Amino acid sequence: MTTKKAGLSLAEVYRQQEEIHRQVVDTIVRTPDAQLACETRYRRRLRLDTYSHYPKHTEAILRWRARRQAVTCV
Repeated sequence: MTTKKAGLSLAEVYRQQEEIHRQVVDTIVRTPDAQLACETRYRRRLRLDTYSHYPKHTEAILRWRARRQAVTCV
């Protein structure tokens, strides 16, 4: 997905991120409480596709920031 979206402008990345976030929130709001109250297949999938996936991106962002800072400090 990173390669596929590499040519997007920062504004478009932010637009897509906000749209996807809205979709996730809307989906969770419509989800029956029973699916969220305990460990279910739905809740596991939600976790895998959202907050348990964040560390992968955090590491990539930190590497990008370090490279960017190294270039601007030279």
